[in-house]
Amino acid sequence: MIYLPEINQVYFSQTKKYLEEVLSCYYNKNYRAANVMLYSVLICDILLKLQELSDMYNDKTAKTILEEIKSTKECNTGSRSAWEKKLIEEIHKKTKLIDLEAYTHINHLYDDRNFSAHPALNDNYELICPSQETTIANIKNIIKDIFIKPPIFIKNIVDMLTEDLQEKKYVYENSEEKLKIFLDNKYYSHMDLGMKKNLFKTLWSFCFCKPKDPDCQNNLDINRKALKVLFYSFNSEAIKYVSENADLFTVATDNKCIHNLILFLSAISELYSPLNFDVKEHIDKAIKESGDDFFISWFVKGEEEHLENLKNNKDFMLHNVDINWVVQHYKECGLYSELLEYFIIRFGDSNSYDMADDRYAYIIRPFLKDFTRDQLELLINKIEDNNQLNSRRLARMSNQEIYDIAKCKLPSDYKYPPNFSYKLKQD
Repeated sequence: MIYLPEINQVYFSQTKKYLEEVLSCYYNKNYRAANVMLYSVLICDILLKLQELSDMYNDKTAKTILEEIKSTKECNTGSRSAWEKKLIEEIHKKTKLIDLEAYTHINHLYDDRNFSAHPALNDNYELICPSQETTIANIKNIIKDIFIKPPIFIKNIVDMLTEDLQEKKYVYENSEEKLKIFLDNKYYSHMDLGMKKNLFKTLWSFCFCKPKDPDCQNNLDINRKALKVLFYSFNSEAIKYVSENADLFTVATDNKCIHNLILFLSAISELYSPLNFDVKEHIDKAIKESGDDFFISWFVKGEEEHLENLKNNKDFMLHNVDINWVVQHYKECGLYSELLEYFIIRFGDSNSYDMADDRYAYIIRPFLKDFTRDQLELLINKIEDNNQLNSRRLARMSNQEIYDIAKCKLPSDYKYPPNFSYKLKQD
């Protein structure tokens, strides 16, 4: 008995029930019957999808196809297959449900069905019978191509998805995991490779190439996150697709589009290499001019070398970087301790009271508990050596927070330097 896990993804329970009859014929080696029944289930499933779209979504394309099929049936009462062929042709021409590969598989099944249902004989007057291999291939192909896809795939999937994202962006803006579950369940798990490639190219354009389109600009974040989820649903094929079609994956010269691309690449570093020269030139220019872009551009040279570059560059300010995201990334890379050391160095370079206050709140306070003994000593010495740190109004309060952590990690006889005042009255 063959195992077909795809059956669990079949959209309609009615189709799944009919498939049991198809498989029963197959297991009993009734291959003619299996092909005849499979084609009937295919037609039924497509009609169910059209009817659901018509009833639930008031879809005009679905309504039109159903009306045309009804008219064809009434006009061809003597031909039982004319309307079936018209149904397949209309779905193939007017919707995204049946791509070229699926269309080829359906036509092959149509021929096998005709051989099986009609008295097709060989030279010895024996009924022609599809082989076991042909039959199971037909079953697998139709399940994959048609049965597992929900009715929405008859519509323009790009429009459907982007409208969905726009409506739900505030629901999923703070939870990429929930967004992934939603997109995988409703869309991506039902898509074949060709559909994913087409959607990937389209979402890329929406995120990075349309600075004057208000819908694209208003939905940059959610579209970028959807593109990220899509990438990981076929990552090896996506890298190959971009590598072989680099000219399709460009970026507008608009700063917002370039920044959005840098955010995307900071999550998916492996896509930087296959991009073309012009795109990389725009990225290089942005990371030279923007501290925020520079800070998350580890995808250019790798995380370790990038950290060294950060330590050696004192000329940029941090403004809108999501520090928690950066920290999570470096934790996953096994370089969290090195990142914390960089935070201390950057704090120590502060050249004004306001800068010191901001950097303490931004890159020191949230991570105090994670500093090692050596890092705490480095932090205390940085404060001792920089009067913009030790003379600011908030110094005593922040030094007290540091001391509360340090006293548990540093030796009990550790001598705190004179400019490190951590409360009004020293112990």
